[in-house]
Amino acid sequence: MYKTTFVLLACIILVSCNRSAEQEESTQTAAIAQVTERSPETLRQTYAERMAARKSPMPLKQEKSPGRLLPVDEAPLDTAFFVFREDLLDIVAKKDAHRLLAYVDPHIKCSMGSDNGLPGFVRQWNLDSPDKVAGSALWQQLEDVLQRGGVFGPDRQNFQAPYYVATFPGQGSASGLAVINAREVRMREGPSLNGKVIQNISFEIVTILEQSQQEDTIEGRSYPWYNIKTKSGKEGWVYGRFIGRPAGYRAVFEPAGRKWRMTTFLTS
Repeated sequence: MYKTTFVLLACIILVSCNRSAEQEESTQTAAIAQVTERSPETLRQTYAERMAARKSPMPLKQEKSPGRLLPVDEAPLDTAFFVFREDLLDIVAKKDAHRLLAYVDPHIKCSMGSDNGLPGFVRQWNLDSPDKVAGSALWQQLEDVLQRGGVFGPDRQNFQAPYYVATFPGQGSASGLAVINAREVRMREGPSLNGKVIQNISFEIVTILEQSQQEDTIEGRSYPWYNIKTKSGKEGWVYGRFIGRPAGYRAVFEPAGRKWRMTTFLTS
């Protein structure tokens, strides 16, 4: 009873309305109904348009390369899921918490403890007040996950993202390891853009030595710096946006009838 009441209250707060208990039921229904419905023809057209608009798409198949974890994004293999993810990226870009709740499974796994489900998700990410929504850390974390590829599970019963969490070798023994998640990333002598560039790295698996105490905001996004060691033994600092940790945030999406929902969003 508490969980249902909280979900309804969160929806109401996010749209800044005061309504009766009977109207709250309508509010929840309206939120769920905002998942975009498309006819098969419109879905195919939207898919084609979104595919054509992509810049630097990831490969559909992950190539093997010793000491590196190359990118892969299988999302375009499923028309409905690919369009769903593109819709979700639009929602994240607009920081539209009201629409976001319609794309999240009511029983979402968002905690390693007991605070799961949509009420826990709302509490964890400060989505319970319009004053908090815009500054929620959710938008950056979720956008990172959505933009960095992923793979389908068996029979396409789920999609796991980002690619480096879903495909990192030896997950159980990956403590302290990470992957450089982009091409030609600069490794510097110090944790600053003013640090001298030691070398450029692409998709290499590295060892994390330490993390800077403070974050730097670059192009509107804030991350710490990581002191890393490459497979050749060189050490240097890399900006956190380009560090993919297998223990970092991950998402799982599953189909619910003809629609997809985010069923997991957490960090280890």
